[in-house]
Parts: sequence; C-alpha cells; structure tokens
Amino acid sequence: MELLDRIEINPRVYNGRPVIKGTRIPVSVLLEQLAERKSWQTVLSGYPELQEQDFQAALHYAGMSLDHLRVRKRKALGGIVIEERKQKSGADDENSANIC
Repeated sequence: MELLDRIEINPRVYNGRPVIKGTRIPVSVLLEQLAERKSWQTVLSGYPELQEQDFQAALHYAGMSLDHLRVRKRKALGGIVIEERKQKSGADDENSANIC
C-alpha cells in the first residue's frame, strides 16, 4: 500500500476534507497537533486506531498539497495570502484566498 492510499477524500466524510482512510480523523488534526510541538508518538497514542504509516501519509499528503500553493505574508494587511500556483500551460488566472 502506498502512502497516499491511506488518505481518503469523500464528500460524505468530514465534508470532503482529507482524512485517514477508514477513519474520520482529518489530516489537518494530525498536522495541527504536530504544529503544537507534540511528537508523532504522542499524537498517535491519542488515536490507537492509527499506525505510524498513517501519520507519514498525512505528512506526505500535506507536502504534496503545498507544492500546488504559494504562501506569502502581506505585511501591509498583517495577514497571509495563499494562492494556487499557475499551471505550466500558461493559464493567466490564479485562484487565491486571503487568510488574516
């Protein structure tokens, strides 16, 4: 089983957000706990149904997702801008979302 096979995106599960397959545990929850400086072992101890490979899959998925985004700070507005990277085909429009 490849790492990304452990990630599921289903509109009927957690509103289509990525979760660990066969669970309702969102990838974002695992990443938020890691951002809070918890070790992956500590995070996994809170989810006995998960395996180490599920955590690795969440990290891998997040990394691949970021490859498609450009994140930059906007000092003037005090926020962060997240933009979808332009396609190499030369598409002119960028979808962006401002997060303050």
